[in-house]
Amino acid sequence: MSFVNDLGFTDTNANGSANIDINDSSPFINNSGTMNNSGNINAPPNVPNYHHPIATIFHVLFKVAAILVYLFGNFIFGLGFIMTFILSILMISFDFWTTKNVTGRLLVGLRWWNQVMEDGTNVWYFETAPKTFRPHQMESLIFWMGLYINPLVWLVFFLSSLLSLNFNWLIITVIALALAFANIYGYYKCNSKDKNASHTNIARNYIGSTIVKKAASSFM
Repeated sequence: MSFVNDLGFTDTNANGSANIDINDSSPFINNSGTMNNSGNINAPPNVPNYHHPIATIFHVLFKVAAILVYLFGNFIFGLGFIMTFILSILMISFDFWTTKNVTGRLLVGLRWWNQVMEDGTNVWYFETAPKTFRPHQMESLIFWMGLYINPLVWLVFFLSSLLSLNFNWLIITVIALALAFANIYGYYKCNSKDKNASHTNIARNYIGSTIVKKAASSFM
């Protein structure tokens, strides 16, 4: 037996993992604005082409900010390694939290999380929006592009730091890659059993297959 609590998370007594659908009345979906007949939140009057323009912006903003701070914080802005390290980790953490808890559920109707039970075991949840939810095609494309391209950029930084034996900067890239791949795995598990996604699956599969092919070819 499972139910959605006031925060939009699912409570259950089951162990293991769960792939479940979220109730239409859950804050998982209806957390701002009004719900239209397709199950999506109506866009603001001044932005008719996007359902969630602010979420879309921040999905990209934190990723770009982390990369820019890493690249230019020390050498151009003169922040020094310590301040650059702190700001980079903050931006990477903001991006991880935003992608995991906000943009995933708003832009593509997916969310993953885990809950520690009373006996100390972890229960992992891979949640999908109701069947009536239809993500905006461009928002879905931006979400999956950001999700897959971001770790590729950090992988380049990782290899550069590793080859130059610059282990201080290597720490930042390892943290960025770990959090990025955690989101990729979580949303892959969600989307692999998502019965609602049509163009969402197309966008994910196209971007994912293209990036994997390019990454594989670069190491051959």
